[in-house]
Amino acid sequence: MTTKRRVSSIDVAKLAGVSQTTVSFVLSGQSVRAVPAETRERVVNAARQLRYRTNRLTNGVARGKTDMIGVVMPQFTGHYAEVLEGINEILDLRNCRLLLTKSQSNPCLESDQINTLLEYRVDALICVSEGFSGESMVRWADDVLHAQIPLVVVDETVVCDRVDCVITEDVQSAQEAVSHLIALGHRRIAHIYAGSARSTSRDRLTGYKNALRDAGLPFDPSLVRGNSYLAEDGECAAINLLSGEPGSRPTAIFAANDTLAMAAYRVARSQGIRIPDDLSLVGYGDLDIGRGAGLATVVQDHGQVGRTAATRLFERFDIPGLPVKLITLPTHFEQRDTTRQIA
Repeated sequence: MTTKRRVSSIDVAKLAGVSQTTVSFVLSGQSVRAVPAETRERVVNAARQLRYRTNRLTNGVARGKTDMIGVVMPQFTGHYAEVLEGINEILDLRNCRLLLTKSQSNPCLESDQINTLLEYRVDALICVSEGFSGESMVRWADDVLHAQIPLVVVDETVVCDRVDCVITEDVQSAQEAVSHLIALGHRRIAHIYAGSARSTSRDRLTGYKNALRDAGLPFDPSLVRGNSYLAEDGECAAINLLSGEPGSRPTAIFAANDTLAMAAYRVARSQGIRIPDDLSLVGYGDLDIGRGAGLATVVQDHGQVGRTAATRLFERFDIPGLPVKLITLPTHFEQRDTTRQIA
């Protein structure tokens, strides 16, 4: 079977009766004022008639700028979709497009993904960190910097000494959430932890401890359970915390995110523990999974996280040599239906 030859800019130039350079100028939007309107119209009509499409990647590589931004994140749904929408909003303003890939938990695959995006000659990278391990992030961040590609990392600070990072106010907001529980009369407050691998998790644990300290309450390590942001880990943690006699169980739980909080919610209900009558529950993130249950939570503006990360990239394009910056965005605690005052 004979493969049909791809239409080239030479074909467009012949049909329009102009040079190939003129075709390149017109279809790339360069120097349009130098090309008469009648000539531009002939080129556009010829390209449409031949169904010619420019090779943006080839053209971008040739001029040293592809107008493509690589984005790596663990999922494309839920709050990640909101982050992505915020990124794309800024990219649209700058007439750029994103090249999207899903992060992996395997360190070797992480490096492969980053290298693949670099091979596509993206102008910059935004990485949402939950799918990445901290140690491998340090390695591939150095590779990206060596390639002189701007990089912004979201929700992680392990590389904040070398690249721009965007986070939310995890310590202060976690402290505010736990202080809310203390103000309601709770003294035995548990924390479902997401492990030491993420700076967000470590900071939320710090906020939890700070609230206890400021209220003069002792920190009890037995009330901290969990090791990841995964729902199944939250279920195991909740089972461990809620399996004792009523007098020994916590009266409140602060979870490192809404996914973990809702895992605890399901475990509590399966054991006949009423929320909020028997157990107050607070999450983090304001995710869809918790809104239907009226989960009290720390509210993050995920779209603003994405807009801020993309804006920082373009600031770096516009002003070369900017110092590395850690950008911390505000949050607020929102009381809903899963907490109550106790005697």
